[in-house]
Amino acid sequence: MTFKQIATSLSCMLVALSISAFSQEKTPTTPTESCRAAVVDFYGWYGGKALKHNRITDPEGTVKAKPNLFGRELRQELISQFRAQDKAGNDLVSLDGDPFTGPDGPADRYIVKQVKVNDGKCRAEVYGVRNGKQGASPEVKPELEFQNSQWRFGDFYFPGTSDSKWWSVKAQLRASRQKQEAPNDHK
Repeated sequence: MTFKQIATSLSCMLVALSISAFSQEKTPTTPTESCRAAVVDFYGWYGGKALKHNRITDPEGTVKAKPNLFGRELRQELISQFRAQDKAGNDLVSLDGDPFTGPDGPADRYIVKQVKVNDGKCRAEVYGVRNGKQGASPEVKPELEFQNSQWRFGDFYFPGTSDSKWWSVKAQLRASRQKQEAPNDHK
């Protein structure tokens, strides 16, 4: 082999290696990056699924299809709420809206900002984009827990209507279930 042939062969191998390295997806390396990726993936999938079905979301189907995305406690509260709602028919049992996107329903798409990790938990701010405009404030703040080498949704927080406090889906579900389980006073 001539020097020119060897140089050409080495150049081709270097180009091939660099193309293959750049084409591989970057895997998240820090807890903040991996949490952000989990939130982005969920809202991309869930929001995209809703848009394909005329903006109709399916939280119950989501929990059944992807139970490992949710922490045990939240998953149990959601399943209890779905069962109670099935029994109640058209009467509203607990949540007035989707537990993952809130009372306004799904946006056209979502932008995940300000992800913070502390003590094995992660909170992210999720902004909805409607008609090409990002909302001025987050629509939901999911809280994730790192369990069994995976981020799992442990709660979802939504802005209050009359004050600046955010309300917890898990707390609302728990309070609703406890109210339903309480014995009725017939005095």
